[in-house]
Amino acid sequence: AGTHALIRDGGAKLITCLADVLDELQDVGEIMRRETDGSAADADATRTYHGAPIPKLSPQEQSVWDAIATGAEDIDAIVSSTPLETAQVMASLTSLQIKGILRQLPDGRFTRRG
Repeated sequence: AGTHALIRDGGAKLITCLADVLDELQDVGEIMRRETDGSAADADATRTYHGAPIPKLSPQEQSVWDAIATGAEDIDAIVSSTPLETAQVMASLTSLQIKGILRQLPDGRFTRRG
């Protein structure tokens, strides 16, 4: 009943598919939609990591992705090995996790999926 009341009162939104999530992300969701639209025809979409396709990455995301190439890293090590500010690294880490190609370990370090 509590969950239904939150939805009824506008305190929560019912999410049934990826499009609902992207709608809630507003501008970020639109960027993610554009990056995935037609990605099969995009040359970058043919890149793979352990047999799985890697989605097109922004220059910031690519910098973070490359920094993690040697294995799991903590945020300080990633910031030190990229020209990015801490906030940019954090945003890129979140985006890479949403894209499903990066995961955070229980100890706070990040590693590529696969």
